[in-house]
Order: sequence, then C-alpha cells, then structure tokens
Amino acid sequence: MLTRYELCLNVDVADGLANGAGGTVEKIQLTSDDSSASGFVWIQFDDPDVGSRLRNQHRALFTVDVRETCTPIQPITRQFQVGRSHSAQVLRKQFPLRQSSGKTIHRSQGDTLEKVVVDFTTTRKEAHTHYVGMSRVKSLDGLFILNLCADKISVNESVREEMSHLRTDRCMSLGLYLPYLHADTRYHISFLNVRSLHKHIDCVRHDRSLLACDVNLFCETRTSSVDSSDYYHIDTFNSILYHGISTRGYRSHYGLALYSKQPILMSKQPLTLADDSSHGSAECLFTAVAVHEKLLLKIACIYRPPNSNMSHFATAMSQLLTEMSTIQCDDASVEQHNVILGDFNLDWFDDSTRTSISQIFPGYRQLITGTSTDYGSTIDHVYTTLPAENIQSFTTESFFSDHKLLILSIM
Repeated sequence: MLTRYELCLNVDVADGLANGAGGTVEKIQLTSDDSSASGFVWIQFDDPDVGSRLRNQHRALFTVDVRETCTPIQPITRQFQVGRSHSAQVLRKQFPLRQSSGKTIHRSQGDTLEKVVVDFTTTRKEAHTHYVGMSRVKSLDGLFILNLCADKISVNESVREEMSHLRTDRCMSLGLYLPYLHADTRYHISFLNVRSLHKHIDCVRHDRSLLACDVNLFCETRTSSVDSSDYYHIDTFNSILYHGISTRGYRSHYGLALYSKQPILMSKQPLTLADDSSHGSAECLFTAVAVHEKLLLKIACIYRPPNSNMSHFATAMSQLLTEMSTIQCDDASVEQHNVILGDFNLDWFDDSTRTSISQIFPGYRQLITGTSTDYGSTIDHVYTTLPAENIQSFTTESFFSDHKLLILSIM
C-alpha cells in the first residue's frame, strides 16, 4: 500500500498546490549521491486537477515509468535567522511534503476524505473536536470511529450563545421572493423574455416559480403554427400562443404566449410586427382576469424590437390602451386596473426613456427599478394603475434566459 503524503505549504495555490493537498508518492527521483534534497518526488494527487499546470510545464521530465497524472514536486529553499541575537543564518532545503496517513484532528481541518478512522481518546473536553473529526468524510459509510468518548463532546458556550442569537434576534427575511410560499394569499403574474419557448419549454415546466404563478406571459417565444399544441402544454394551465410572422420558411424569433390557471375567457392580439399593424414597432396581447370579486385586472404583454421607431411605438401603444379600455365591468363596485408588462428594449435609467414613456403611459407607475438582464440593463418594465399598497414587484434569476423573471404579487 502506498504511503500518503500532503503538501505542508502553499506551492502554487492557483494550480491547486496548496497546503494540505494530499496524494500518494509514486516515485522518488534524487539527482545527487549524498541523499540531499534534490531532484523530484512524483505525487499522484487525489484531485486530478491539482498540479495540472505544473505537469504541463515539466512535460519533458516524464519517463515511461512515471504516469502522466503524477506531479513533480521539487525541493524548496528557505533562509531564516536563529540564535539569541538572530545573527546566525540557516539555509534549509527540503521537499514540502509530510506524511499524512495519520494526523491530528486539528491538522485534518479542511480535508475532504472518502474514508477515515478517527480516535477521540482524550482525558479532557475540547470544544468542537468531535464535529471536526466526524465531518471530514463525504458520507457516513466512510466514517469509522474508535473510542467515541461521548462524555467529552463539548460546545463552546460563546458559540452556543451566538447560535441562539442568530435563530432569534438576528433572523433575516428571505431576499429571494418565492411565489409558491405565498400562493394561498397572493395573486401572481409573471413575465419573461424566454429566448425561445420552443427550446426551453421543458425548463419552464420544471420552474417552481413559474408554476406557482396564476398568469405567465412570455415574449420571443419562437413558436410556429406547424408545432403541435401538445408540445407547449403545461399541467394545470390553459394557454394561447400568438406565433411570430415567419419568412422564407424560417422560424420567427418573435411570438407571444399566455398561460393562465383560470379559463381564458378573452384574449386578443391587437398588434403584430407586421407593417400594416404597428409598422414593426411592437407586438402585444392582452387579457382580462378577475383577481377576486372586487378587482378586474386587464393585463397586456408587449415586445418592442430594438431600434424600432418611437413615434410608431407611441401610436401602437395608444391603440393598445384604447383596446383595453373597451373591456369594462358592469358592476360599479368592482375596481378596474391595468398592468402592462414587457420587454421594451429601452433602458429605464436613460432619461430619454422616462420622458418618452411618461407621455405614452400617462398616469402609470413603472415598478422595475433593478437590472432585468444579465448585462446590467433595465429594459423589461411593468406599468400599472394599481395603488402601490396593492402590488409588489420582484425580479429573480432565470437559468435558461439572459433576462430575469419579473413577478408581480397582488393582494
């Protein structure tokens, strides 16, 4: 059985050659006759990535009896002063290795091992020694204990007090909004530039945040009329897809999708990217939902291509608002409000954007104030007439799109 060794100092941390990196000695290759520290000790490290850069640099040293995965460790020279007045200079040259088949529990801190035999025999209590010794292995199957000495298990009193404070006085609220934790008390609407629903439909089906929302809206779906409707089915949701306009047989980059847990009683696409509709300035859909018996919400989803004409876009949005105003509830006691979500490709923190939008959507508030893409821009917006106390907005990461998921939580 080969003897285990480990590095006893940092040789090259960036290459993984750090204090404590362990492996087995495969070959000792000395280059002097007096058995002094010279030449190389070839180590087979447990982690194959450790020493990869050093191996490439010394590729010419490898011989037929040295495996390509072994790493050559050279002696290191250190000079230091000794004596009462520190006047004597000592030059020490040695391989930066020490045996590690057995080590103290203190020395094992930071190790991650497949198997370990640990002996807790002691005559005194030392705080957290048992925790350190038993947490070196990846699973209980690799842990073998000699002499547990359970009566010597100890926890530092300061640590106990600190943990108590963390659990009571210093509790922090969860920074990430998870709609499935509030599904019973809130109505949720999401919007995402999905960067191809055709490609990412399976990711959408397994996204817990999306599945917890009552209404999901997507743009840049890349769906096509030739696709099977079952391909885009999501359990517990009703859906309507508005396909982008294909040209020359290619799948369009555009398109919108609406998913709702309630039956979709009405949905319209008043604008497409066709020249005779919006002059290529926007595509949109809108629907109406009863959030509760006293709130009718008209919801629109918009995609505006980059560099589209702002004058044409303003005209298109005016047409959308007119269409939305035609949906009315006969019951005067029911509040009616609008929510407009979309990828506007206009950075909210550009002053010209705010000026233009304030004219396009007068009386609306924009809710998204943080970045909405992986590139640090805020081009996905939410505009609403709902009172601030009735709605909250959140952004969360999407692992399959470079846009963030926008979530609205409505009381």
